[in-house]
Amino acid sequence: MRTGLIKSLKTLLPLEKEELPQFFVLSYCIFAIAFIYNFLRPLKVTLVASMSGSGAEVIPFLKLYGIIPASVLMTYLFTWLSRRYSLLQIIYVFLSFFLGYYALFGFVLFPYTEAIRLHQVSDFFTQYFPAGLKGLLACVEYWHISLFYVMCEIWVSSVLYLLFWGFVNERVHMSAAARWYPLLNLAGNCASIGAGTMGKWVAAESRTLSVLLDMNPSYLMTSLAASICLVLGCALVPFYRYAFLTMPVLEYGNQKHSGQEIQDDRVSASFWDSLKLVCTERYVLFLLVMVLAYNFTFNLTDVVWTQKVNDYYRSNSLDMAYFMSYITQIKGFISVVLALLAHLLIHHMGWRFSALVTPVVILLTSLLFFPVVLFTGSEWSLAWSHLFSPQDLMFLAIWAGGLQNATARSTKYSIYDSVREMVYVPLSHDMRRKAKAILDGIGGRMGKAMGSIVFMVLQVLFGSLEASLPAIAIISIMVTVLWVYSIIRMDQLMKAKLGSR
Repeated sequence: MRTGLIKSLKTLLPLEKEELPQFFVLSYCIFAIAFIYNFLRPLKVTLVASMSGSGAEVIPFLKLYGIIPASVLMTYLFTWLSRRYSLLQIIYVFLSFFLGYYALFGFVLFPYTEAIRLHQVSDFFTQYFPAGLKGLLACVEYWHISLFYVMCEIWVSSVLYLLFWGFVNERVHMSAAARWYPLLNLAGNCASIGAGTMGKWVAAESRTLSVLLDMNPSYLMTSLAASICLVLGCALVPFYRYAFLTMPVLEYGNQKHSGQEIQDDRVSASFWDSLKLVCTERYVLFLLVMVLAYNFTFNLTDVVWTQKVNDYYRSNSLDMAYFMSYITQIKGFISVVLALLAHLLIHHMGWRFSALVTPVVILLTSLLFFPVVLFTGSEWSLAWSHLFSPQDLMFLAIWAGGLQNATARSTKYSIYDSVREMVYVPLSHDMRRKAKAILDGIGGRMGKAMGSIVFMVLQVLFGSLEASLPAIAIISIMVTVLWVYSIIRMDQLMKAKLGSR
């Protein structure tokens, strides 16, 4: 019976006994990092969309004028630090920077919003700016909330993709990647359930506690969120140190560096060397298209959905945060189920089939979401007004968008992230670090910025969000087709690269 139990456990957890300590340490790291991101995501979206005199239209401005410059800066900082310090020291710097700001925002900046917001600057420029740019003025007026949104976004690109997966890719061999990566993503997906549950609790309890403590409920919710993130984030330091000291850097082919190189794993690549690699190496270029495509298509639908949610809840921050956290919780449950199947999917169906799951899911759910949104508020909906009230249709629209959002993110995090990270493994240590610095540091943010540019241009051309929805749907489908083509070509190039070794 004991032998049968051990075999069953090894089927669920296909790891060797000596791999377990390092695996569980890395599991906590990705759990904590993903928890913080998924926990803060509903909060940042709620705060930004609830800015006085604005809505979800501020998000494209933040992604274009805030996230892109910040991502470039963080990537440049990473490449600069990589030439001077070990990866562990860089992790210490980044964690201190992000956690320090979250504490500053939660306990100081946001509670004093009325004192530090630049309302005079916004009022002055209102007379000179067209109505379509009111989102930009809101970003400037509520600069601290805008900065919080940016910091939450680049947390995932810097701390999760650039640092964590960069760390794992240098220490897990290709032969073990198919076993490790889906399980690590499973830990990250479990964090979504915990973050969604915790987010709902914080939103609900903030309303009750605010009465007892005589505090603004939004301020209390933000302070509680900052406290939770600090506890989880500070615990990352000893876990990272243990993994760094016990897991040597590997080259492809299981060749280990010397002990000096393990402790001093700096690379000589500059920011411009990394950028040049992306532009000249076809293998990395197709990977860039894959990174851009997801963020581009998701950004288009996410902005539309966020605006509909904001309209439904009429800027009630607590109710909106609760709903957003509920969607995060649903996303987590779907992700866990898919992550449990990811190992079998990659093993039996191969890399290409697994990589195609996410774009196909996004395409199918978009075909549900866009028709519902187009129907809501249209002349056709008036003919059905005896069956559905405008509020009922809007509720249906935000749930259709929530389903699209949850399934797109869950397939991406549980399956697509695993197969995408496997693409880096055949690269050399130096090329891998260069590619990740650009693709994970800037690529994802650049895709969202491109979506933001398209979104703003369409609003100017068509005059409103609702009028531009058909164009948004067509562009999203076209980019998804390009995404599918890039996956097919990447599969061919990866097989050729592996076959040449």
